[in-house]
Amino acid sequence: MVTTDEEIEALWHDDFLEGCVQSGWWAVMTHPLVSIDLVNRLYGQLHMQGHDSVSGFHKKKLEIKELNMKVTALEEVLGAERQMYLGEKRKFKEQLSILAMETDRMDILVRENQFLREKIVSLNQDQARVSASTEEGGQQKSDGDQPELGVSLQDRNGEAASELRLLRESQVRSGKKVEEMREELRRLEQQKVEQAQEIVSLEKMLLQFMNQEEPCQTCVDQDTGKCPGRNLCGRTVLYVGGLNKMVPHYRQMVENFGGCFIHHDGGKEVSRNILPKLLVAADAVLCPIDCVSHDACNCAKKICKRNQKPFVLMRSASLSSLAKGLSSIVEQ
Repeated sequence: MVTTDEEIEALWHDDFLEGCVQSGWWAVMTHPLVSIDLVNRLYGQLHMQGHDSVSGFHKKKLEIKELNMKVTALEEVLGAERQMYLGEKRKFKEQLSILAMETDRMDILVRENQFLREKIVSLNQDQARVSASTEEGGQQKSDGDQPELGVSLQDRNGEAASELRLLRESQVRSGKKVEEMREELRRLEQQKVEQAQEIVSLEKMLLQFMNQEEPCQTCVDQDTGKCPGRNLCGRTVLYVGGLNKMVPHYRQMVENFGGCFIHHDGGKEVSRNILPKLLVAADAVLCPIDCVSHDACNCAKKICKRNQKPFVLMRSASLSSLAKGLSSIVEQ
């Protein structure tokens, strides 16, 4: 049994560090040999710990509220992107059905083409036989109807050749249309893959906020007060182009990734002379191909290549494309 203040205080500190504050304080207060001075000193420690706990509780509560708001916003964005993806998937299936119909039609034309070729060959052979027979018995009256047969065969041959020419022209047009639809199919398939990757990136970021995952594992400032933020680790991201009404949302997403956001509209509203200066200040550059001028995109690409900076072309100016682009920057 402990009998001195030093022994009692040592046991109290052990309980305090293990989180057993209630049982430890009860043991102190009920110990028959504890001094008033030790009780007052330990009570002071307990009182200050109470202030720290209340402050930490309110801070944690605010952080949870902020994270819940971010999760709600990201869920709304994810839902909208999923609806867009499903709409484009329906269009893709419609285009695929039309392509199948055109392919069947082309197969029919090919078979008709082959039939007409064989028919023309047969007509040419009949005409050759009639012509040979006409030359051999041209003076015989009994063969007087053969020239008429030859003329008839020539007319049929000409009609078949004309029909074949029209069918060939139709086949060429159908072939071009089928090739265009195949190209559109390849484009839609690529777009489908990119959208799936964007949704994965957006879901990953959503899970990070829900689970409060650790930031960049390779950062030397991880788990310290110097940590600048999650994933991007304080890098400056330049967004070239995009929709002006979406700029606040672009900024929020980049900052949620732990980066510093700067923007250039990629068009005529901002002087072209400003873009190179912003590119020099940026650590990475994002550019949506559907909402940026050709000149601005080329300028950003050249300067990033020259300075070996990450340059990411995004499929669109949507938030899901931005999530995927930021994920690719983090992985570089």
